[in-house]
Amino acid sequence: MIRWDRVQILSLALASVMVCIYIQAYISTGLTPNTVLAWTPLTLILDAGSLLQILVLIVEEITLKRFIYTVVQILSKPWRIIRQTTSRHQSDDIRAQQHGSVLSSHNSQSLQSITDNTITMQAINNNGKSVRTSRLEVVADLGHTDIRPETVDIPYTKSLIACLALILLIMVVIIQIIAVVAATRGKRIPNLETTWCSPMFAPMVLSVLDGSCIFHEVISRQIWGMGCIKLPAYQANTWLIGTTVFVSLSLGFQLIDLCVLTLVHKGWREVKMKRPWLTTFGGMLILIIIAVYGTLYASRIPVGITDLVWVFHWESVGKFSTVCTTELNSAGLRGAFISWFDGLFNSWGSKYYGF
Repeated sequence: MIRWDRVQILSLALASVMVCIYIQAYISTGLTPNTVLAWTPLTLILDAGSLLQILVLIVEEITLKRFIYTVVQILSKPWRIIRQTTSRHQSDDIRAQQHGSVLSSHNSQSLQSITDNTITMQAINNNGKSVRTSRLEVVADLGHTDIRPETVDIPYTKSLIACLALILLIMVVIIQIIAVVAATRGKRIPNLETTWCSPMFAPMVLSVLDGSCIFHEVISRQIWGMGCIKLPAYQANTWLIGTTVFVSLSLGFQLIDLCVLTLVHKGWREVKMKRPWLTTFGGMLILIIIAVYGTLYASRIPVGITDLVWVFHWESVGKFSTVCTTELNSAGLRGAFISWFDGLFNSWGSKYYGF
């Protein structure tokens, strides 16, 4: 059986990794429109859905007032998280009328109160501080009384998990809003160009003539062992439009799921509706679209150049140029991953490229 708390921690860890990746991508690319493939946060909707569910379910379990109170306690006195559970306090939202008397002993006292079918016992030391709170639930069944102890403590762990989920959720939303703004601005740039590199355009290649009789000046990348040319950024424009549309829809789905998680308390035809359905299925649909479109994009050469090209090569020894015909091939998934990693870690410089 998978424990729910472990699933929560795993979700937080995965969301943290994704947030760090997109922050690094934003820093590395500067959100330039022609590098949209490296920074578009289309898949963050799945992380937002899991964070929403963790946050809402924990807050409902421990109540909002108790969550806020515990977070304040954690921020004011962080050592409470490390301390053993011997020092436990009742939360402010437990408002049971207490009746009884205080019994004294050598080092401790016991405070007992009975409300409805619950007996609450609280151990108090000589300084008047609570060291343990326990609840005895009285269950009556046809004259039979069963007393079951239940420990009541301030939910430091759950509150901390919910607090981390809230922080990550806010960061995810901010990343998505920044992406929508950057993609919207990028679409407005006229004649947007992107760089396409190939080993065919190796150093000492001056220019390339494609089948449409268009010359492309080659930008030498000797440290990479290849050359690059400028092409119209048709694919980048498509990804910019997709980022604007799908990330905006993601924000709307996240808002609707938040309302569902907080307001809906019943199922529909034995289906539990208290789930982030829109973000889950929306995220899966986006993953399918990315996989299909990304595979098609990687299996074709970009628009703006033909398969058959003439390469003008400068021979430095004889000081003359040669022309050869070559056929270009697509980068494939490997090339797509290399391009993505280059955009992601470009800001690392020599630590990433090794020179």
